[in-house]
Amino acid sequence: MNQLITIHIGGAGSNIGSKLWYNLSQHRQEDLPSIFQENSLQSYKPRSIFINTIDDQVPKYDEPNFNPNQFFYTKEDTGNIYTVGHYCVAKDLIPKIQDEIRKQIENCDKFSGFLFTHSISGGFGSGYTTLISSLLRTEYNKSISFSFCLIPSPNYNNNVIESYNSIMSLNSMVESFDGVILLQNEAIYNMIENQLDIEFPSYNEVNQVITHPIISLLKFNQQKSLQILKMNLWNKNKLNLWSCSFGPLINYDQKDYSKKLNQNSLTDIISQNSYICNSKKPYYKQAFLYAEQINQSLLTRTLSELVENKQYSIYQSEQQGGQIIKNKEQFQQITSCKQNMVFIHRSTGVGEQLIQMHKKAQILYQRRAFIHWYVGIGIEDQSIRGEFQQFEELQNNYEIDVSNNE
Repeated sequence: MNQLITIHIGGAGSNIGSKLWYNLSQHRQEDLPSIFQENSLQSYKPRSIFINTIDDQVPKYDEPNFNPNQFFYTKEDTGNIYTVGHYCVAKDLIPKIQDEIRKQIENCDKFSGFLFTHSISGGFGSGYTTLISSLLRTEYNKSISFSFCLIPSPNYNNNVIESYNSIMSLNSMVESFDGVILLQNEAIYNMIENQLDIEFPSYNEVNQVITHPIISLLKFNQQKSLQILKMNLWNKNKLNLWSCSFGPLINYDQKDYSKKLNQNSLTDIISQNSYICNSKKPYYKQAFLYAEQINQSLLTRTLSELVENKQYSIYQSEQQGGQIIKNKEQFQQITSCKQNMVFIHRSTGVGEQLIQMHKKAQILYQRRAFIHWYVGIGIEDQSIRGEFQQFEELQNNYEIDVSNNE
């Protein structure tokens, strides 16, 4: 049994984590020993850690049974600056966080790695995540480490320097993570509005959508090691930035959740239901697909018609993976049916996101805008230039790789 520890950092990461563990608590916890740790009182403690600058992103429910030592807070503000989050704040928390992680690993029968949720737009989710992940990579170099990472949206800005933060954090993340799955709020909002017919979706609905592929990967790791995912999507250039889609997602108000999957709905999940918006149909270089209770011949036929001569790996679960209790939240409209799949890929769509980030950051950097916020806080002007060169090389390598038909 492969066991993962989830780590939720910053406001966005903590909110995603809170929604994730609420949904996991609706399963029979004894059926998910890779996620929950049974204690002497026959209750189940999540294998999880929350780290944030404030203490309002705490799971607002009784189950699962979190312990107070799983939550870490600092009152220091990063000012939305990556270098402040990476070099300055919450240094006193590092030994305590490492100690709690060590205790959770010691209680694992077969520890396999870490799964992070966070954003790279602000300072804490970007800077502190890269700090923690690099420390864990050094201490547990044989474990795997994955990130579900919210990236800036092309048409909406959370803060003016989010492109700087994104470039600096992604440069570090490609070294410290085995896989970085990019998510985008704007794309998820559009998907909820257009496909689920929910007007003005809230953060709650966005986080609900994000949790479904995370739960699928946690279930897959319980059956097989996520090393399989890494081996299928890695290459010699370590281009480990991926996108994902999940389906089917269901709006309870539409009363169609009893509908079975067919080839058209599978095709939609793979070709359209992407969390990354693309102006063109994305070209998939490599992909990983995990399916639960979906007929293997139907999957194979669907993939063969969509893409020829590409590298796919199909995994099908024969188990239900936990009995799901009907959600009691009245405002909870989005769910998934027993038959579902998560599709993770390297594609031209991810390359487009990297290009957009680089262009926005270059516009600011050419004017020397806000550079003084970073210089002297763990980084110098020449180092910032080096960050841009490193990211440009990453972007070019990715574009060449996914466009190469050989």
